[in-house]
Amino acid sequence: MVELEQQVKKRLPLEAGTYYVKYKDEDDGLMTLIACDEDLEDYISSSSQLGTPPIEVFLEPKLASS
Repeated sequence: MVELEQQVKKRLPLEAGTYYVKYKDEDDGLMTLIACDEDLEDYISSSSQLGTPPIEVFLEPKLASS
């Protein structure tokens, strides 16, 4: 996750911890939260086993609590 956050920071003006990293599930349905390295590794592994194209992640801003 740290490496992914570093890559995001290189490309976008976002600070780590200000967004959620998500991906679509196998059924192209709900977005699933990637909360740790294990989640990311599981997604990469399942994506490879299914023969799907390179992984695609989505960044969703964390809303400030009022």
